[in-house]
Amino acid sequence: PFYIILSELNYFSEMSNSKIAIYIKNYIRNKVSAEFHGTWSAGVISANSQDGSGILGVAPNSKILPVRVFGLGGKIDPASLIEAIGYSNARGADIINMSLGGLIPHEGIAEQVFDVLDSNPKLVMVASAGNNNLDRVSFPAAIPGVISVGATNITGNRTVYSSYGAGLDVVAPGGEIKKFASGGILTTGGTFKPGFWQGINLPKYSWGLSLDPRGKYVQVQGTSFSAPITSGVVALMKGKDKRRKLNRKDIIQIIRSTASHENLSLTKADRNRYRLRAGKGIATRNFPRQPSSGLFQKTQPVSVEQYYFGSGLINAEAAVSKVN
Repeated sequence: PFYIILSELNYFSEMSNSKIAIYIKNYIRNKVSAEFHGTWSAGVISANSQDGSGILGVAPNSKILPVRVFGLGGKIDPASLIEAIGYSNARGADIINMSLGGLIPHEGIAEQVFDVLDSNPKLVMVASAGNNNLDRVSFPAAIPGVISVGATNITGNRTVYSSYGAGLDVVAPGGEIKKFASGGILTTGGTFKPGFWQGINLPKYSWGLSLDPRGKYVQVQGTSFSAPITSGVVALMKGKDKRRKLNRKDIIQIIRSTASHENLSLTKADRNRYRLRAGKGIATRNFPRQPSSGLFQKTQPVSVEQYYFGSGLINAEAAVSKVN
């Protein structure tokens, strides 16, 4: 409701009515734009402008089977995801990209993922590691057999939001807008159709995540977009595998083996967090969480690079070249 929005503007006491109106319009536009999270993700994979004036996705010749899982406002329930996974498999999808996740495991989703993967050894599932900056990936990315993908920024650092640690397979660019003005992932928006602006004056400026007045292109961030970059690479691999010789295990092995920690860097804070966790088993978030027990001998920790980046940054050229 508008009165809630306006109540948050008390500290803008000098703001004119026209500026308040612009603020409200942009607030509403941002809420509407966010309903096209799936369009953003799909554009990362397969954007392909017919006249050559737009952007290209990672695999511009791939085909998208659009399956809406989110309700309005980003709401999602396990039943919707279970049905979407089964539907995608029944329609013959080669790759299921899941730019979503939560912290709480769900047995029904796990059962569906296992059933679908067991029934189709060539199907590849890719999921976002999560935007919680936690020492564990989100669910369903944590399910064995699903490629879990974290996010890096344009300087090769782990993004401030990307989860890491247990269950992380690889990382891919995910964007970091707050740190870098042009550091987001460029993709397709969903508000550019003329019907959305019927009876409404078209803005004369870009707003929110949009790069143009209608919102045809947006700049976004999140592991929701590092996952479809990886899905796009898998699509390129499958496109080269004309005789369909590769199964899921082959593709995952290639993705991991061609990924690299080269050109990736870690902040001092991340290195210190690793030292504390590896040395004493203590996490720095939600301290103290799961400290090591004196009853058991400590195991040898993974390297700091593997802890934050898994097998490393995906390498599309190297992965595709491995496909014979």
